[in-house]
Amino acid sequence: MNILQVGLKGLKAIIDDKKPAHFVIENFKTQYNFSNEDFTNFSRTIQGGMRHFFLLRYQACKLFPDFEEDDDEIYLLILAIYQLRYMKKSLASFKVIEEASEVNDTFLLRFDNAMLKEKLEFVSNHKFNLPSEVLTDIYKYDSLMFSTPMWLIKMWANQYGDDILLNLLHTNRNKRPIYVRRNKLKVSEDELLKENIYQKIDDVDDAYIYSSSIGFNYQNDAKLGNVFLQDLSFQMLLNKVVLSFGMKAIHLHGVTSGLSSNIAIRLKELNGSIDASFEKDVLYRKARYQYQRLGLDNVKAYLADLDMLRTYLPYNSYDLAFVTPNSSLLGQISKRPGLLLTIKKSDINKYIENEKASLLEGHRYLKSKGVLVYMVATINLNETSKLIDEFISEHSEYRLISSKQIFPFEYNSDGIYCAILSKGE
Repeated sequence: MNILQVGLKGLKAIIDDKKPAHFVIENFKTQYNFSNEDFTNFSRTIQGGMRHFFLLRYQACKLFPDFEEDDDEIYLLILAIYQLRYMKKSLASFKVIEEASEVNDTFLLRFDNAMLKEKLEFVSNHKFNLPSEVLTDIYKYDSLMFSTPMWLIKMWANQYGDDILLNLLHTNRNKRPIYVRRNKLKVSEDELLKENIYQKIDDVDDAYIYSSSIGFNYQNDAKLGNVFLQDLSFQMLLNKVVLSFGMKAIHLHGVTSGLSSNIAIRLKELNGSIDASFEKDVLYRKARYQYQRLGLDNVKAYLADLDMLRTYLPYNSYDLAFVTPNSSLLGQISKRPGLLLTIKKSDINKYIENEKASLLEGHRYLKSKGVLVYMVATINLNETSKLIDEFISEHSEYRLISSKQIFPFEYNSDGIYCAILSKGE
């Protein structure tokens, strides 16, 4: 099997179609008749090409300056150079060069095969050294070495300082543990810990790390509704939300059912309830199934966008509103490595406008003296504290109770911002 050919298709799906990398890898595993060795090489090529994407692209463009950064020719070179430099123990260089030439012919790319072979042989036999102008430009160097857009590096440096920037760049490469939350309505802590596959997290009620060779969704505790997936940062911030007896809550923009499940479990003892909206059918169905597994009858899911939701649920009728709009997701880069290859500076303003509209909608659902909770999995002052300051300046009836930005390097979890606001008379 020509790994470069399948790899080029996969990389294009991630970059051009913006499909999640893990989805592409698993989808291709079922689509193609991989041997174990071929799948390992395919997976390594895709993941390694993404991890070193900016540096490999820089080298590719130096080799063939006539091509643009987003040309298919450059994408092929990125994968080929990765294999030549990082996979020498498993792939012979002559085989990589042969496969690159085959892909060039099959995809009707614009390489001259003789020149392609000559330059890839040079790559195989010579170490690459960054030029002095890159070594002396710290942000350019970081951009290449951490495969992060220059505009994003400069934004983080300006907003948070160089120390936090470097911590972010390093932590974004870390693999996250699998965090779960205990359903205290079904299982006690002692019963859960007997299985020796959960590690309790100190100072965070009902939060655990799951570690087992069995995939979480196939674990009995997941099937029985004893535990459910939820990032640690998210749990920590939700724990700060004070609930009261008989409280009626709403969650706008559900992507997973984790938030509504968390709040429903806590409200169950307080005779409270929560409504949750999902804009995609698959998310809606997954949510309903999770509520059923967890044994929750005080939460209801709605399949509706914000316009449709207004026809189901009345404004000014909730004590608590959670708003979790789609954001730049810059706090989840370790989970979404393809994000750094696709996000553009111009995208940020679109996210901000969407976040502002979502806050306003959450405000409309609240009663007087209600509480508005804004949560986004990002690290960007313009989507977080500055946006909240602007909202409060335009809605004087609100008072900021608390706000918190959790960075990924603090707990090896997602980077999430949360603001809790109180609505006055």
